[in-house]
Amino acid sequence: MRVGVQWLLFVLAFVAVPAAGFAQETGRVGITMGYPESIGVMWHLTDKVALRPEFSFEHATSDSNLNLPIPATKLSSTGVSVGLSALFYLRERDHLRPYFAPRWTYGHSDTDNGPATTTNTLSGLVGAQYALGSRFAVFGETGLSYGHSSSKSEVTIATVTLTGNTIGTRTGAGVIFYF
Repeated sequence: MRVGVQWLLFVLAFVAVPAAGFAQETGRVGITMGYPESIGVMWHLTDKVALRPEFSFEHATSDSNLNLPIPATKLSSTGVSVGLSALFYLRERDHLRPYFAPRWTYGHSDTDNGPATTTNTLSGLVGAQYALGSRFAVFGETGLSYGHSSSKSEVTIATVTLTGNTIGTRTGAGVIFYF
């Protein structure tokens, strides 16, 4: 849990940094909300390049009572992930801005009585952003991703380390509210 709180504070501080962009022209900095579940900042460095740092947080609890001679079980898990996309815009036409973007994410989750898991993922995306007004836009994207995960747990007689690799597709959609 301690690691999750530290990551949350780090991400909130990172998101607050672009506040200096308020003096810039309209539409340079905005808040994003997207699916898969994340919130972040859209920060246009130039007309052709933007950064989109984002984060997500999740805490879950569960109870079980099987009416058996074993005691009831309570479990909880906490996960935090941060990500960064660099958007490279192509030619704009009728408020539609196609782009391609490399993306990196890091995730960490802790589970009661279970291993802590870390995940690093690299993605290559293509997408488009459509401005519905000067302060509101929508976006959608798709691409391929490669991820590496590692978890480590201590059991009575040994330390168990599990690693894994994944290759798959990634899609996302969201909205942007510009300041």
